[in-house]
Amino acid sequence: MNGSSEEPGAQTRAVGIAPGNFGLLWAVKPSFVSYVSRMPDGKAYLGGGVGVNADNELLFPFDDEVTGEGAPAGNPDEHTFRFGGDVVFQAHFGMLLVRISRPQVHLRGTAGELTVIDPESADGGRLPLVTFSAVEAGARDGARYWAADDVRLTVDGVPVFGDVYPADEPFAPLMIAIPSQP
Repeated sequence: MNGSSEEPGAQTRAVGIAPGNFGLLWAVKPSFVSYVSRMPDGKAYLGGGVGVNADNELLFPFDDEVTGEGAPAGNPDEHTFRFGGDVVFQAHFGMLLVRISRPQVHLRGTAGELTVIDPESADGGRLPLVTFSAVEAGARDGARYWAADDVRLTVDGVPVFGDVYPADEPFAPLMIAIPSQP
């Protein structure tokens, strides 16, 4: 990925989900990222603390766990996690422009949904980008982990990628790491 931080040309640091590093780790769709990186003007702009590792996986930093908004308090099988930052993929002199901003993950048992800020919304509304099945992958080093490998594009997510991919198109697996509760 030809990644950069807030400004074009800046290098990003390699990150991953390591002890003390919490967030959403996701490669989006490797064929898409590869396509953008092959374009002469293809770029991925990273902002708000998003990092990228050597495997082109983006790490959106953990913001908080929400209770009461989509996740009833006290229900251990329902969680809503907020992540910060955004990434903008750009190519074809701006004709290709994909923004993934401030993702949220909603888990209900093993069913998951990742929403993002709707790029067409004037008031910061959200849209469901992908759905997935997640399994809790355990807790260690002060973190709880979930993994999902059946990640699929939603109908609402199709326009975000310029109507190139159909609904239910497979996307990259993702991993969630949040701080363990004290």
